[in-house]
Amino acid sequence: MTEHPNDHNSQVSEDAIIAVQLSKLKRAKADSKTAQGDLKGMQNSLDASGLNLKAAAEALKIVASGKAQKKINEIIDLLKYLRILGKPLVADQLEMFQSVPVEPGILEQALADGLQSGRAGEDRYASPHDLNSDSGREWTKGFDQGEKEREIVLSLETGEGLIKGDGESQENAGQSEVEKSILASA
Repeated sequence: MTEHPNDHNSQVSEDAIIAVQLSKLKRAKADSKTAQGDLKGMQNSLDASGLNLKAAAEALKIVASGKAQKKINEIIDLLKYLRILGKPLVADQLEMFQSVPVEPGILEQALADGLQSGRAGEDRYASPHDLNSDSGREWTKGFDQGEKEREIVLSLETGEGLIKGDGESQENAGQSEVEKSILASA
């Protein structure tokens, strides 16, 4: 018999320790296989709904890197160079670019951040602002609007051309991580 390393009062065999570890590995592999199947199904559903998985994965990667402005500047240069090479954007294509102030004020940024958090189904109480401050109230206002929009989108049928949600509540903070992992693997 071998003494268990974490409990000096009980004796367990090495075989018992290995058996428990193997059962954990087996369970983790089964969970992983199930999750990968769920991931593949969700990717197929998102792809069928018209979401460009490759572009979405790239956008999430850029935001996660913290270098979004650098990438935007590269795209601006790319479009400039394409124009110089005789491939400019046409007027209809320009409409796809929404402009925002270069340096939004703290209240505008708080509103935009809250809107994004609400749309993503993140935790209502994860505001980086003091909720009793002006920026905190703007964040909450944005979050409430984003949460309403999320509920509407999740209630729509896939046949209407929008992404159908998984039906989980907005309190499920892990969902945004699932969404990130789904798109990151595309």
